[in-house]
This record gives sequence, C-alpha cells and structure tokens, in this order.
Amino acid sequence: MLKIFNLEAVKPKIFNLNLNQKQLKTLVNVVHYSLNFFQKRSLPDIYRDISIEWSQYRESAVNFKAEDSIKNRGLVRIYRIPPYFKLELNNQYYRKFGLKEIDKGYLIDLTSYNTIDDYTIDQLSSRKRKQMRSAINRLESCLDISYKFYFGNIAPETYNKLMDRAKVFASERFNQVNKRHHHLGIWKNLKQRFYDLILEKKASIFVIYDGENPIDICLNYHLKGVTCNIFTSFDINYSKFGLGSIDLYKQLEWNINNNYSIFDMCMGESNYKKTWSNTPYELKHHVIIKKGSWLSHLIAIPLLVYLKLRFKLYRYSYENPNNWILKRLGLSSSDLDKTTKSIETDKAPFELMEHEVFKIKLDRTQELDMTSDENLFLKKSYLDYLHRQKVHKNGTKAYQSLDNKDTYYIKSANNILEINVKR
Repeated sequence: MLKIFNLEAVKPKIFNLNLNQKQLKTLVNVVHYSLNFFQKRSLPDIYRDISIEWSQYRESAVNFKAEDSIKNRGLVRIYRIPPYFKLELNNQYYRKFGLKEIDKGYLIDLTSYNTIDDYTIDQLSSRKRKQMRSAINRLESCLDISYKFYFGNIAPETYNKLMDRAKVFASERFNQVNKRHHHLGIWKNLKQRFYDLILEKKASIFVIYDGENPIDICLNYHLKGVTCNIFTSFDINYSKFGLGSIDLYKQLEWNINNNYSIFDMCMGESNYKKTWSNTPYELKHHVIIKKGSWLSHLIAIPLLVYLKLRFKLYRYSYENPNNWILKRLGLSSSDLDKTTKSIETDKAPFELMEHEVFKIKLDRTQELDMTSDENLFLKKSYLDYLHRQKVHKNGTKAYQSLDNKDTYYIKSANNILEINVKR
C-alpha cells in the first residue's frame, strides 16, 4: 500500500496551520499497494528491479507498468510489504528508511515439498493429520462434494454467481461476530477486475461444491511462483465440517502439484494460520525520500518519529489490551484494524429446540425439500445432523408435522431428530 505525500505541489501551503479537509487531501494521496501490484501489475518507478524470495523467479521492473505520478513527488510511504518481494530502490535519486509493521503475516514455504503429504507430515502432528483426514472423509461421505479451481477459464455467468455468493458468505460470517470484512468495502472494484485476471492466469477462484451448490469460495492472486490468498468465505450452515482447513489443504495440494513456491495467507493472526504456516513474517514499512530535497528531509524526520512511536504503542497494546491510557488515546488493540467496523445484527425471531425421538407417525407429516429457500432456517440443524450421525444426505429425509406446524423431523435409517420452533 502506498501513501504519497505530494510535497512539490503544496510548498506554499505546507506551513499553513489553517488547512481545511479538502486542502489536506491534496497533501496525501493514498494508493493501495497490493491492489496495484497484483491487479494492475504496476510498480512505482522509484524501484529499479524486483525479485521474489523462496522462488527461482526474478521479475524485471520493465514487466510492470510504471507509476509516473510517484517519481516527481518528494516523499513516499509504502506499507504492508511482504518479505518475499525484494524491491530494489533507484539509489541514485532516493533514500529508504525501513520500519517494522504492526501486524504480522503468515505464509507457507512449499519449496521443499513434492506432495501435500510431505508437507503435512512435516508441519502437522499425527493427531492433526488424523483430524484432517477425518474431516475430509466426513465431508465427502455426508455430501456430494467436488473441488474446482477456476484458473485461466471461467464462464461469465459462473463468475458472477460465485462472486455474489462469496460476498453473501462473508457478510453472513462477519455479521455473526459483529464485524465487517475489509474486502467488502472494495468489492465492486474487485469484481470488475478479477474476471480478466483469472483469464490471464493472474488470479484464481477455488470452490468446494455440494452438488451444484458452492459452499466454500476462495480468491487468490498469482505471480511467478507465488499464490496470495486474499479472500476466504464459506456457508456458515456448514460450519461443523471445518471447511476452512479443508479448503486450505486442497489449495496447498494444487499449489504443490503446479510448482508454486509460496502460499501467502496474508496479514492477520488466527489459530489455523499458526497451525499451518511454516513461515510467520513481519510486514515491512518503507519511508522513501528524494535525495537533494530539503523539504522531503524536513517532513521525513517528524514522520519517522511519529511512526516509530505509534508502532511501539500499538505493539504494546497487543500485550496490554485493557490499558486505560491507551484506550483514552484511541490505541487499544480493538482499534488496530480500522477497516473492520462494528455493524448491527438482527436476532432471529425464533430459536430451535432439538432432541432425539424414537419414532414418528409419518402419515401425520409432510416431506420437506431441504434445497428450498422456505426451509433455509432448518439448514444448519439438518447439516449438523448429517455431520453428527455420519450419514449421507441422500439417506436422510426431513418432515414437518401436520399436527403442529412448528415441529419438524430429520430422519435417517437409525435415528430421528425432532426440532421444535420456539417463537
């Protein structure tokens, strides 16, 4: 991500303490670094060359579109740079100051592995490997599962359907935890560009299907041996099946089989990332000034002091999230991700009460179609039942009582679950 301070254009105003908001925006032009790098294949022309660590590839800067608007500015702030990108600065004109970012990232170095089994044996405990095999077997034995990578080819109608469904999945998931996914704020832009990138093999969509229904959708960027996993979403009704670990396993298998060296799970800490990653990393933060510009040096000094202090306070807040001084300053750990905002969630107007019964009067019930939207409120209970009983959906039926419209049944060969709707 780039923050560009256009110093040369604002010299007459730089010390004006009465700048309004519009004038301040002329001082700072914000450009999303990874968005430009992966989507547009553009590179600030302050860089002479680029190489990729943990990969046999070296990419010349001439293969990227140069961002001419940057070269004539006095100070450039570039943040959240992953460690596998080695950006070689044009030292004749620019000087770089490096800082450690606040957030950490996680990637998987695949260079030493020929199969997914090689990696899991090296990375996961025997218990974790057994759990992984069990989760995949359970998913595939209960549902009509297939896996699909769209890379180089996808029909427009399929693409639109998957992107729309992925947005719904993410919205529902983050509503559960009362947050908003930061990619949803740029979804329109992402959807407009991502299709062409798939056709050019610069991006991919990985999907887990239950029959013809997508239940897990992941978006990736690709560049010379690197896969950057930018977005993962799943149908929360299938949460018992552990789709997050399964989609990661299947994507790693594809990446190893296709000779990729790096699978980047990107910024953010979570238990599954810590479990699967063999290379946690610190993001890099560059402040680059133009040599020979006194104004550039003058602005850089207080900026560096400010950033170092800010980063130090934020790192401290991770370890002391309840510190009242930091909260008063607005620097508590809950405020770190400014792209994640609290949102209002609607509570369901009912709850489901479940218990097992020994038999039912089928002549006093009507069979339900569990693919119908009318029965969507029963979907999670239905899928949880399949997971718990280890039965395939084709061997299971759902019914509604004719005597009590708020009573439902899920029946397999050996078990019956009664569900009562409490309004």
